[in-house]
Amino acid sequence: MKPIKKHQQRGLTLISLAFILFVMAMIVMVFLKIFPSYMNNMSIASVLDSVLDEAVNGGERRDARQLREVILTRLDFNNVDNIDPKDILIGVNTETNLFEVSINYEVRKHITGNIDVLLTFENEIEVPR
Repeated sequence: MKPIKKHQQRGLTLISLAFILFVMAMIVMVFLKIFPSYMNNMSIASVLDSVLDEAVNGGERRDARQLREVILTRLDFNNVDNIDPKDILIGVNTETNLFEVSINYEVRKHITGNIDVLLTFENEIEVPR
């Protein structure tokens, strides 16, 4: 049997191929687990943008309670289920006379075993009173 020279060896071994496939599968699994959370956040940002557009373009004026109800109704309509009503904070900026609306929340996604991913989202707008 002839010895194989180093410059003649080419390609992947079966173990290295299995390792590469495992790493790729883990990346795809993490992506598939966290992607819906990012889609929900995009829906939340869209709801806040529509509330702001409506207020700026001559919509009816609302107090803080009505504004919270409008946001919750639109989130429910868009099937956003990971927001608790207490995550919606509405304050008043007395200098600018605007409502400061913020939706800050965290989502924890289980990956495998004892590995979780924590996603933190922050959305803020200022709405005319």
